[in-house]
Amino acid sequence: MRINIKWKSFKKFFSSSIANGKRIGLAFILILVWNFSLYAQVVNSEENLSDTKILSSDEIDGFRSKMMNEVRSYFEQEIKSSPLDRETVWHRNYQSIPEYLNSTSPNREHFQKITGVIDQRCGTEELIFDKTTLRKAQIAETNKYIVYRIHWPVFGGVTGEGLWLEPRSKALAQIVALPDADWTPEMLTGLSSGVPSEAQFAGKLAAAGCRVIIPLLINREDKWSGNPDVCMTNEPHREFIYRRAYEVGRHIIGYEIQKVLAIVDWFTNQNMTNQTNLPIAVAGYGEGGLIAFYSAAIDQRINGALVSGYFQEREEIWKEPIYRNIWGLLNEFGDAEIAGLIAPRTLVIEACKGPELNGPPVADETHSDFGNWRSHVN
Repeated sequence: MRINIKWKSFKKFFSSSIANGKRIGLAFILILVWNFSLYAQVVNSEENLSDTKILSSDEIDGFRSKMMNEVRSYFEQEIKSSPLDRETVWHRNYQSIPEYLNSTSPNREHFQKITGVIDQRCGTEELIFDKTTLRKAQIAETNKYIVYRIHWPVFGGVTGEGLWLEPRSKALAQIVALPDADWTPEMLTGLSSGVPSEAQFAGKLAAAGCRVIIPLLINREDKWSGNPDVCMTNEPHREFIYRRAYEVGRHIIGYEIQKVLAIVDWFTNQNMTNQTNLPIAVAGYGEGGLIAFYSAAIDQRINGALVSGYFQEREEIWKEPIYRNIWGLLNEFGDAEIAGLIAPRTLVIEACKGPELNGPPVADETHSDFGNWRSHVN
């Protein structure tokens, strides 16, 4: 009896990892690829070497289980110890604010690159009202603000859309409010149900005199995950985009950040056009908290950030959704280091429970179970 290993999918990942050096931040991917792409076929044979014996199926399963446990244990330990080596890639200079910003600039540039924020934006000079002969752009109003449905260009092939809340009085600040991925902009303003009133912070900001833009984030449903002419899967939309973007050096996180920064471009243009100096801020919860946090770390035009339901240790990042995986992240960045890229600007962290994520949507007759890799292997 001998074991034949199918290496095709595993080798592609493994060889690229070796070529690019050790990437602790991606270590948990090895376990996933191992489970999905590496499998053994036991082939019966009457021949075996002298002084050897044929392993039973139970013995083979035992070795396989032990190997996987050891691999998992090793990488979990490597991930947990990753903060110990981070200081070697940081050279902070605390002599003055300009010197501090200059000393962390290489880290900021690297963070921008690994999150996929590398495409040149078109420079958003105007927002576009979503209206037709049958539908107005204005969808609601209060005695404090007016709500419009809008979209805006980001770069080739990418467009942002969402809601614009414009105060009736003179705007005091400009804010990008980011809901969790499964919340719509309408939920965040209270125009539709699904979010507790105390969490509808966008409307509260607008009522206080802030100009607020709420982008629509890619959600975790699976309606569009796949090709109807080939196969539809139950991958969440965020994962579906993540897997394809990752191959070309882009990221679902990077696309969402670019949508935010395109609005920051517009805010900046508004300040220049109107000869004002309104502060620019980002605020988000859950997945929106992640996008707000990363956007503020990358773009120093953002004066402040509120991060709710996201900030924490990342040494168990392999337990988080795979679409949060960023190449080599933990080698250089935990949440504390990312916060250091925002300093000395304002960062407010609300320590609260984040959204509960219970895995991908349930597979059905129209969307196959992507997690069951055997169903995709001929």
